[in-house]
Order: sequence, then C-alpha cells, then structure tokens
Amino acid sequence: MTSIKDRIQSAFRGLFGVQTPVTAVRPPEIQATFDLAQTTVHNRRHWANADSLAARASMSPAVRAIVRKRSRHEFDNNSWYSGILRTAANHIVGCGPRLQVLTTNHEANTRLEKAWVKWSRQVMLADKLRMMFETYWKDGEVFAMRTSRPSRWPISLDIRTFEAEQCAAPWIGQRLGAPYTDDGIRTDPNNNEIEYHFYDQHPGDVVFTPTLSGKWFPDKDVVHLFRRERPGQVRGIPRATSALNTLPVMRRQEMATLLASETSASFATFLKSTSPAIPSISS
Repeated sequence: MTSIKDRIQSAFRGLFGVQTPVTAVRPPEIQATFDLAQTTVHNRRHWANADSLAARASMSPAVRAIVRKRSRHEFDNNSWYSGILRTAANHIVGCGPRLQVLTTNHEANTRLEKAWVKWSRQVMLADKLRMMFETYWKDGEVFAMRTSRPSRWPISLDIRTFEAEQCAAPWIGQRLGAPYTDDGIRTDPNNNEIEYHFYDQHPGDVVFTPTLSGKWFPDKDVVHLFRRERPGQVRGIPRATSALNTLPVMRRQEMATLLASETSASFATFLKSTSPAIPSISS
C-alpha cells in the first residue's frame, strides 16, 4: 500500500519524465562572530591607534617620557589626583616599618629595636618610602640604591632614590635596538635584570653637565619598583595612564561651574518705574 506522498512523487515523475531526487532538508548553519572584531564607520576612528606592538615597543622611552611628564603636571595641579596618591601613601606606608627582634636575649632585642628606630629617623626612612610610593604611581617607576653617608653614628647606611630619567642608556657605546637592553637596563634572555645605568646627575637638573657621565650598577645593589602589566616589560608606565585624559576634564568642569555661577550672579539689575506704587482709584 503506497502512501499519498509516494503517489504524488510518481505523478510528477511521469508528468515531467525525470527522476526527481528527494533530498533531506538541512538545518541552517550557525555563523557566529565577534562584534568587536568588525571595523565599521562608527568605530573606525576609535580603534585607529590599536596595534600589536610588544611591551618594549609600545612603552618606548619617548612614549614613557610624554606620559610621565603629563602625569606629573596633573599631579601638581589636580587636587583629586594628588590627594588620592597621598592618601594611598599614608595608608600603606604610614609611619614606616618597625623592627621586632624575637631572640632569646631580650636585652639584645631591645637594643637592636632602639638602634633601628634611631637609624630610620636619621635617614628619614618613612618619608623616603612615602615619596617612593607616590613616585611609583605618578611616574610608573622609581629606583633606590643603598649608599653611605658620613656620620658620627656607627651605622652609615643610607638609601638613595632615582627618578626614571636618571636611569637611561649611555650615549656612548649604546647600540640602538639591542635585544637585551632597554633604556639603561640590561637583561638576560629570560628578561631578568642584570645591570642598571644611572647618570651622576638628573638630566633635567639645572646643574647638569653636558658630559652625561654615569656608570653601570649590578642588580643586587638596585631596587626597581614598577608594575609589570605585560610579558617582556622592563620599564614602568604611570598607573593613571588610562585616566590622564579624563582627569583634566574634572578641573575644567569645576572651573566652568564656578564661571557659570559668577556670570549668572553678575546679571543683577535694578528696575525703577515713575508710576506710583499703588495706582490711584478714581471716585
């Protein structure tokens, strides 16, 4: 017994004289994509500067210098920015580190702890740590190195701090594009720091001599504080880099609001009329 479907198909075959193959209906294929990967007229300008540079190339000395200078300028002129950094430094560093010695000799413990307090006050350790923390956020990096200071006190150990500009490649003997040298820092193939080159004076100092003299120091003598955000990164970038375009808007909005208030207040006028205050009523 044939079904109605088979009868209809047989009638069409006899009518047209061809064998009509019966094909199964396939479900529609799913085509998925990311909207972000599409470049349209609406987002073309927004993503025009997106690149695939490495960390060293995207954070080149020229780029870091521009961002660092603008971050410092905003820190010096924006009360919100400077207040955030100083609050964070006071919260994290506080009064500075304290030493607690837990040996069996209680008298020696007390003497060592008192010596630590005296030394930290002499070298102003807490102030230097707070300054280093603010510089680390504001400039993106800060350097410190142990040094000595002439003093009558038995402990002459001191800490010397450096800004980012003072750690830079020397002008003589520096090859451009060296694979394991990034603006004054030499690394091994595993991206571990080996040496740091520091100028004797800050390049922006008023007493800086044009000789650009300096020397290399081993990594064991240098503390380099910065935030690693990408593989292969050797130098730091200011922490507020992504917000530096927005922070000036806050100051502009504040001044615009103040100017609008002053302008609206200056439009006060005095109206005088010659007509009587109360119109006379005729009888």
